Amino acid sequence: MIKWTFEQKVLELMYTWHIARSADNVKINFFIRLENEQGLFGMGEVAPNFRHGDTLENLNSELKSFCENENHALIKNIDDLRQATLGLRNSIKMGLEMAYSELHFKQNKTNIFSYFGLALPKSRSISYTIPIMPIDKIASFYSQYNIRRFKLLKLKVNEENAYDSFKELRKISAKPIIIDANESWKDYDGLVKFLNYIKDESVLLVEQPFPEIDIDKYVDLKKVSPVKIFADESITDNFDEELISKQFHGINIKLMKTGGMETAKKLLLTARQHKISTMIGCMVETTLSSYYGYSLSFWAEYLDIDSFLMIKDEPFKKVKEEIGYIGLPMVG
Repeated sequence: MIKWTFEQKVLELMYTWHIARSADNVKINFFIRLENEQGLFGMGEVAPNFRHGDTLENLNSELKSFCENENHALIKNIDDLRQATLGLRNSIKMGLEMAYSELHFKQNKTNIFSYFGLALPKSRSISYTIPIMPIDKIASFYSQYNIRRFKLLKLKVNEENAYDSFKELRKISAKPIIIDANESWKDYDGLVKFLNYIKDESVLLVEQPFPEIDIDKYVDLKKVSPVKIFADESITDNFDEELISKQFHGINIKLMKTGGMETAKKLLLTARQHKISTMIGCMVETTLSSYYGYSLSFWAEYLDIDSFLMIKDEPFKKVKEEIGYIGLPMVG
């Protein structure tokens, strides 16, 4: 008989994670354990996506209900699991799939790549995200966390601080930058002016400047923007490729929003088929989740899966980062 259990854990962060809509010094994630009769177990992680309706209360309730269900013996394969989790929140579906998959890997002496039919990825460059902070703290932050080792930087901004934060970072580094506004921009003309200001400054793209609901603004913006515009909050477990291609140059896929590996892979492939650029991102997650995001990196142009680097005493060490590259740790 297999046994599902879960627990909440407080993840202490090395610094304040401040984005346009929130600021946190800790994150609370859920960790799922699936154990068989022989004591082998798999682990999964649920990183709450508060923007799309997750709360600690509804996640705890759904996980409790699932783990106490007596029909787990009917789950014989990954398809059965997906059927059993219909109706659950996507972040929970992803966490359960991780735990199930990892136990399967151990039982069958296989790995994520052969299990999901994925290409074995090479070490890849990842971006490092600089959160919102007082302008005069950016230089010391950059030095303290040795951010110079990364080839690509990501800068969190809001409408009020975007110019000053960008100009301050440009004093420190000439490296390519991704700018992420997390839906905080309201003034269309002001944004177009900002985009023209940064267009010759090695800015690769700007993520989700307007709220998701501002569909027409995005359609108009894509026609005039000198910088690529990427969707983040507009993407969950599906998208209208015709509409998204009118609004955005690219999309950011996050596993906690997709609800599973097959869905994430499908979204990446669909985007590429429609000439929509691709990025794999993350919530604030441990390497337990980063491992799964990294496994899909073959289909992504950009990897933004650095959140494990700001977790104090990250417990799992499922991936490693060296000189700005993510890869698998050496074993044995």
